Amino acid sequence: MDGGDSGDGEDGDSELADGDVAAQTDTQAQSDTAGQTDAAAACDVAGDCSGTTAPSCPDPGDLAIEIDNAGVKEVVCAHDYPAWGILPDSPDPAAYQAGGVGAVLDTNTGLVWQQTVTTGTSTWEEAQALCDQLILAGRTDWRLPTVAELHTLLDYAKSNPTVTAGVFAGTPPEEHWTARSYVGGTGLVWYVHFGYGGIWQQGANLSNKVRCVQSGSSLAGSQAPSAQRYLVNTTNKTVRDTATALQWQNELSAQSYTWSDATEYCQDLVLAQQGDWRLPTVRELFSLVDRRKLDPSIDSKTFANTPSSDTWSATLRFGTTEAWYVNFAPGNTGSGQLDSALRVRCVRTSPSCGDGKCTADEAGECTADCGCAGAADATPCDDGNACTSGDSCDAGTCLGTATDCSDGYDQSADSCDPTSGQCVSFWPEVCNGLDDNGDGSTDNVVCGGGQVCTCTGGVTTCAEGCTSCPDPGDLAIAMDDGGAKKVVCAHDYPAWGIGPESPDSLTDNGDGTVVDSLTGLQWQKQMESGAYTWQQALDACDGLDLADHGDWRLPTSAELESIVDFTLSSSPKVAKVFSGTPGTVSWTVTPRFGSAERWYVLFTTGTVASVMPTGANRMRCVRTHGTSLPAQQTYTGRCKPKPANEVVADMNTGLVWQRQAPTTLGDGTGRFTWTEATDYCASLNLADSD
Repeated sequence: MDGGDSGDGEDGDSELADGDVAAQTDTQAQSDTAGQTDAAAACDVAGDCSGTTAPSCPDPGDLAIEIDNAGVKEVVCAHDYPAWGILPDSPDPAAYQAGGVGAVLDTNTGLVWQQTVTTGTSTWEEAQALCDQLILAGRTDWRLPTVAELHTLLDYAKSNPTVTAGVFAGTPPEEHWTARSYVGGTGLVWYVHFGYGGIWQQGANLSNKVRCVQSGSSLAGSQAPSAQRYLVNTTNKTVRDTATALQWQNELSAQSYTWSDATEYCQDLVLAQQGDWRLPTVRELFSLVDRRKLDPSIDSKTFANTPSSDTWSATLRFGTTEAWYVNFAPGNTGSGQLDSALRVRCVRTSPSCGDGKCTADEAGECTADCGCAGAADATPCDDGNACTSGDSCDAGTCLGTATDCSDGYDQSADSCDPTSGQCVSFWPEVCNGLDDNGDGSTDNVVCGGGQVCTCTGGVTTCAEGCTSCPDPGDLAIAMDDGGAKKVVCAHDYPAWGIGPESPDSLTDNGDGTVVDSLTGLQWQKQMESGAYTWQQALDACDGLDLADHGDWRLPTSAELESIVDFTLSSSPKVAKVFSGTPGTVSWTVTPRFGSAERWYVLFTTGTVASVMPTGANRMRCVRTHGTSLPAQQTYTGRCKPKPANEVVADMNTGLVWQRQAPTTLGDGTGRFTWTEATDYCASLNLADSD
């Protein structure tokens, strides 16, 4: 597809024109597209667009793209097509460039926006005329934005207004018109609400705010959609979206879940030999909405049997105890309480073309060296990784079964060399008089920054600022765990044992901090205002100066969970000394093993889960205080097997655990109801001797 010109004004160059600004409007002018039919009207009821009627789009100046969607001809309106891919929930303010002429360039999308909304409110027809008559930044090709375009300005980490501060400061927290009419009712038009962030429709005769847009470089030829947007794999029940580089679960979950359970459902999902599935962000999920369709408002040929119901997203609604969902009946967004039960469709990021080793040409087709691109599933291939076997094509991607390099010890770092295919097990060097890592030296314990620590009498002493743990200031504990060598990072280690379900060891210092005498931790009493990505949260705690201390940090999951009060029946479930804590998500420093996600604590329910670090959440900082990390806190044999391998004693917490969970009792697979589980444990009789 050739993007063509941006309109009757200047060409699609994204640079804002200099010069005088003249904003001329005519509220009485009628839109050239008044009464124009939706793009789908150019096709018959079966979606065949091969008739004599030229395909058209309802947005003035839009480009109708004819595509072949799974063998069925369709028309896509370029301005509604997510040509820019998926943006983060909270756009980077640096992406917006104000030219000083009343217009703003969004470098993410190539769109040029009217910086300040028009004065007053207008009906939909008046709004179209306002933009059509607007002369701004030397351009005359202004228009109303489509739903997809106006959606890009939403900042889900903000509220009232839900827009990135700075160049769009002063945006009214009200309804803003889009150019898209609603196919489900005469006289209804889509709008975006910049107060709370929802997307809905209302009567065109009502009055809303107006912000005009100009295409800029958003329809460049290189951004044309591929000839077939969705690639369906009926064998593994997945769909790859070539426009967004996302791979979707083809079928919705069989049942409804609360938001926390939905997050866990996707994290535990193994589909198409992949285990990195997750709950989609609201932008990702909304990209599936097809506003040409209704009940459901989705490509039903691709996503067959999709019900017209609410579907969870991973995005939390700022300042509330709710999360965003997409309703696939009309195609709107909304938010619901986290304990609501909604359907789920999981997603993962996939290569955008073939096996990721190639690019797409101007027509959107994969180049010839793409391996599995266009090949039938199960076609033998080579993914170039010596650590996989049985490679075969799967939905355009070459996949193989990973080599299992586990040596049976959790303490060692086991990996496979992708070049040679050889398994490598690395044992960290600890202070024990042995050559643990096989480098020919003993007790050569290396900490962060390449510094070598000294080893005396079995105790490792590191230079100031030196640590072998990812958390700055953490203490690496050398352990002999049942004969296996191990290094534990103390901040993740429950050195304080098991606390009560309702914390009772917390004291308000009266200086904005709270000290826990059980854990030896000092907490920031009030959460930081606003929402942060994980990296921003790390930086904010690192730069915090509070109560004459500058060594604040983001807590680990074990630390943050220690202040949860599980006895409370209402939100937030946090110790009462932290009054004013919102029932929302709070970051921890702890990464989820084998994933790019980071763990968080949800104080609405007290649950712990993980999410991608690019999301925007709340945070509470902590610092080590008192004796939570004694200078020589080494443990010998934390977990010791008891006779007959029936139980294991945890020397740190004083608890004795059943070594193996039952696998054949309960429902026959080792699953119990809560009452059955309680009775089972109460009646259990296992060996427990010294």
